[in-house]
Amino acid sequence: MNSMKRIVLPVLMVVVFAAWLGALPADRTIVNPEGVPLFYAFVPQREESVIGGPEALYDDPEQLIAGIQEYTGEVRTLAPGGMWRIPSDSGVIVGYFGDGNAPVALQLVAMPVPEGTGPVEIIPFGDGAYRLERWEVPEFSEPIVLDGMDGEWESRDPIVRFGAMESAARIEDSVRGRLLSQDDALFWRDYGTGIRSVKSVLGAGWWYVAIDATEPIEAGTFYHFRLFPDRDTASSAGQLVVPVDDHSGPVVFRAPAGTITLVGQYVRRGTFLELSIARDTVESMMPLAFENDWSVDIASSHGDEMTREHFTWGTIFLNDIAGR
Repeated sequence: MNSMKRIVLPVLMVVVFAAWLGALPADRTIVNPEGVPLFYAFVPQREESVIGGPEALYDDPEQLIAGIQEYTGEVRTLAPGGMWRIPSDSGVIVGYFGDGNAPVALQLVAMPVPEGTGPVEIIPFGDGAYRLERWEVPEFSEPIVLDGMDGEWESRDPIVRFGAMESAARIEDSVRGRLLSQDDALFWRDYGTGIRSVKSVLGAGWWYVAIDATEPIEAGTFYHFRLFPDRDTASSAGQLVVPVDDHSGPVVFRAPAGTITLVGQYVRRGTFLELSIARDTVESMMPLAFENDWSVDIASSHGDEMTREHFTWGTIFLNDIAGR
């Protein structure tokens, strides 16, 4: 890596992330503080009797498992260190920390949540782990568990792949508004801006994307998915943005007017990053996006408020993803 490219401006990076993440709406969120995925369901207070009520859950781990199984269709996964929205109503969060459908000792979760808007950090239930056999583990209906590991992606073909010597289709300094040559770019293929391949799969409720970079992905690198209803339209309908900061964090949608909406979460490990985007959120903003001719320009960027270089790599079509 060229030492002239190593420009470290930590204070400015804080400003950049504050501008993005500070703009998120004050939704009530659930936070996973552990280093493994959390599988959970939010049970509204009016439905607690279905799972035996909070007291039964706390006293009887088997009742807790039954409660999770009762809500199998509502079970979500929360990435290690990740966050997601939950209703502001009172209720109980039930679930477990684990790594998918395997016979493992799981840390269970049974947390009463009062009505409110503040973030909720999940605390494991009890003093130890509760062992389940494979057939006892509540099923998770999505094809990917967001954990930062690429094992579930190995058998899937990339939707787009870029050669080691391939240049980005477009390089620009977005702060100064000018195009750059590859030789003039400070961050060319550094910090995870170089993309080797992109994989994608649609689940029932989530759109999953995996990015394999040519170098380790570092804080300050963003991934952009600019959305176009058709290729005759010059301006995009907004963009999905992965603002990489910690090892996990939010995925947001930035509308042309500048408003920012939380739409998903990501996890990164080395040169690998995977993310999930809520389909209902995307489709509410872009009806029939996965069925019509919507396309996505894939780009990476790195920098600060003084210099941010964008590298546009290529285009994919959402209806091609839906057919996979």
